[in-house]
Amino acid sequence: MTDLSKSCIKCDHLQRNENSEMNCGITKQAVHFEDTCDLFEMNKQMQERKEKEESEFRNKVKFNYATSNKRIGNYAIDMLAIVAVEMLTGAFLIAFYGRDSAIYSLLFNDSIGKLIFIFLLNVLYYTLFEAITGRTIGKYFTKTKVVTLTGEKPGWAGILLRSVCRFIPFDQISYLLNSDSGWHDSLSKTIVIEK
Repeated sequence: MTDLSKSCIKCDHLQRNENSEMNCGITKQAVHFEDTCDLFEMNKQMQERKEKEESEFRNKVKFNYATSNKRIGNYAIDMLAIVAVEMLTGAFLIAFYGRDSAIYSLLFNDSIGKLIFIFLLNVLYYTLFEAITGRTIGKYFTKTKVVTLTGEKPGWAGILLRSVCRFIPFDQISYLLNSDSGWHDSLSKTIVIEK
């Protein structure tokens, strides 16, 4: 079903396609074309209605949220996987370019380069795994998965936002404020549930 909350308030060219979904009459794309249309302006009333419906749905549907222990397990396993990828990258660079190479020095000896490398590695790891399968390596072990607030598979944009939000300072302790989700969950409108 097309997300009408992302429809353009200015567009008077909306048309229904053969599946009864809304398309732009100009671009022939689905109504969530905010990245491709220069005239796009979010329909705030539809957005508010969608958020209200999601809230009501969440209150009706009781998800089996992942426990704190499983979330900690996810984090620990995922950190081990990321460190393993980092070490393999270092070994690969040493084997092919040598320890004195510029690329190795940039990624492992330069403090800013290393921070950027770790940030990109984390974002890439979480985004690829969660956007494609809804689960990281840690979530496979703990039998949990990421879903939207309505229980659907999140899109790439939501997962990318979720991955970047993990770098908000103190995100790991944000669970003290809400036992079911941290900031990277609430900001990306996702939750982690039992598989």
